[in-house]
Amino acid sequence: TPGETRDIPITFPDNYTPELAGKDAVFKVTLRSAAQVSTPQPDEAFAQKYFEMSLPELRESVRFHMEADREAAYVRRREEEAIRLCCAAMECALPESMIQEEIDRLTGDLSQQAQRQGISLADWQSQAGLGQEEFSAALREKSEARLREILLLDAIREEAGLDCDEPSRRRALEVLAARCEAPVEAIEKSLSNPVVAHELLRRQALELILGVIPR
Repeated sequence: TPGETRDIPITFPDNYTPELAGKDAVFKVTLRSAAQVSTPQPDEAFAQKYFEMSLPELRESVRFHMEADREAAYVRRREEEAIRLCCAAMECALPESMIQEEIDRLTGDLSQQAQRQGISLADWQSQAGLGQEEFSAALREKSEARLREILLLDAIREEAGLDCDEPSRRRALEVLAARCEAPVEAIEKSLSNPVVAHELLRRQALELILGVIPR
């Protein structure tokens, strides 16, 4: 009940922050307030009060957005699988120096994310339940996958002349703008950003890989 205080004994997991791992502790918890979840009835009054539309209109709106979300998820999975299969079929040797450079870049990104959460990378790794070997293997796998994708896209760009293909570039810009919910002009102005430029090239390459248009 509100105002009640209880002592809750816990034992920190073995893969927690080193200074607390495996140790016992007691949390003193006071309940400030309590609430009960109530599910409103999806009737005409509910639709009018919260959405200012009729119940049939609300149902159709929900259906439309659910279908759009599932379609978008399907398209993303299809694209990711297409890139993965192409990369898996590549015959190329990745220099160790390139892999290590990508691992360092990825480690830096993860460190910044951890800092924004107010913890160290070691703490983040521990909370994720990853040992050093698992963590290093995951970083290497992700780095190699990204390098293969970059090499794949560069090869497609060179072979297909994507930089000179204005129609596919425009289509890619429009898809990217729709996904970012931004005007096409804003995306075009951001092409100096390596992330945006890479994603534009990826969209153009996917159009070829998936056979959206004949070549």
